Amino acid sequence: SGSGEHIIYYMNFRNSSRLEFHVTQSSDTEIYLYKLIEAVAPPVETFTVRFLDWDDTVLSTQIVVEGEDAQAPVDPVRTGYAFVGWDKDYTNITEDVDVKALYRINEYVVTFDSKGGSAVDSVTTEYNSTITLPTAPVKEGFTFKGWFVDDSTFANKFTDATLVTANITVYAKWEAVDSPVETFTVRFLDFDDTVLSTQVVEEGEDAIAPTDPSRTGYTFTGWDKVFTNITGNLDVKAKWEATTTDTGSSDTGSGRPSRRDDEPETIPDEDIPEAVPYTGFKDVAEDAWYYNSVKFVTENEMFKGISTELFGPDINISRGMYVTILSRMEFGNDEEVPEGTSPFTDLTQDWYKNAVAWAYENKITLGTSATEFSPDLILTREQMATLLFRYAEYKEYDIGYELETSEVFTDFDTVSEYAQGAMLWAFKNDLLAGIEEVTLEPRGLINRALAADMFMRFYEKIRTP
Repeated sequence: SGSGEHIIYYMNFRNSSRLEFHVTQSSDTEIYLYKLIEAVAPPVETFTVRFLDWDDTVLSTQIVVEGEDAQAPVDPVRTGYAFVGWDKDYTNITEDVDVKALYRINEYVVTFDSKGGSAVDSVTTEYNSTITLPTAPVKEGFTFKGWFVDDSTFANKFTDATLVTANITVYAKWEAVDSPVETFTVRFLDFDDTVLSTQVVEEGEDAIAPTDPSRTGYTFTGWDKVFTNITGNLDVKAKWEATTTDTGSSDTGSGRPSRRDDEPETIPDEDIPEAVPYTGFKDVAEDAWYYNSVKFVTENEMFKGISTELFGPDINISRGMYVTILSRMEFGNDEEVPEGTSPFTDLTQDWYKNAVAWAYENKITLGTSATEFSPDLILTREQMATLLFRYAEYKEYDIGYELETSEVFTDFDTVSEYAQGAMLWAFKNDLLAGIEEVTLEPRGLINRALAADMFMRFYEKIRTP
């Protein structure tokens, strides 16, 4: 009190600070002090909460006050997986924390539609994984060719390497196979056993007689056997009746191959390479039409007998045997054929493996499928012509043919498309024995005698013109 300068102190007990006021007072002045109170919030601690995806991608970052809860983001999505929650509790936060998404891998079902085949159970597997394919179904009259994603074009194959990423139905592909039908060979022979026609006839069907043959000084009177309702291999021989005295002139039938009755077929010496001695076979008579053919291919080591004494002229020839003969013609003998490999998994015999590998490498054979050669399958006339045609192409021989020739043959429409050029080429070069004038008989089976004759003709007419 009183006049003069006064100092007044105000103590803040919350934080121990002191306020100092300087005032001047006259004797008649009253001094009023006002207390200024400011609310000061206590210090607050915060923490960082991060929500992470499976690959540590940050889905959300939040600053959370101590003791409060974080807020989870929208459930994340991961292809092939189902979101099942978070790996940590994010309530009552008291420290920095990373919360990570948890997932369960999806499972998918592969369903097998056998398209009329035997039933196949479905398989369950995890996302983006492969499966072991089940045992292939079976369907009578068909061969199973694999599983495919689509059942119309069968363009996309489903294999044990295909990744499953969703529920899927796969479809069986089938290839029809011909029902096994027993067939028999019917040969029409002239008086001297020249083959006028060779036909492969299904059991119970009839053979068709060739054009009547002709013979100087004789009249053809028919055939010596009935050739209807065929139930076994059959040789039918022409019957003749003499009309004039035999003058000793040559007699030939109208079929092929033909020869003079009094002059055996011979091969010019200059066309025959150095050969091994021919000792003959008990089942190849010297007057048989194929005698010179068998002698030629045996001397040149293209063919071997089925034993030391037998050639087996009537035994049908298989694909493995035929390709082996081609390799012998190329290399001289089996020992000279180079070792090789092929993609075929059905080659069970060592004696033809290198020959098949050589033929495949040089595109002489393509196999009956990508993995099958079918070595034991009996060769047909069109298959034999095709293999020899491709060999000629490989050797860069003349493979020209006349397409208009096809109009001559009444059965040309039965020749497989792949073999049409080869058959016309073989006909042009007179390589196919036993053809009638207007038929090619593309599905006729080939025996060893016919094959030997074709190889000899090829050697004379194409390889050594």
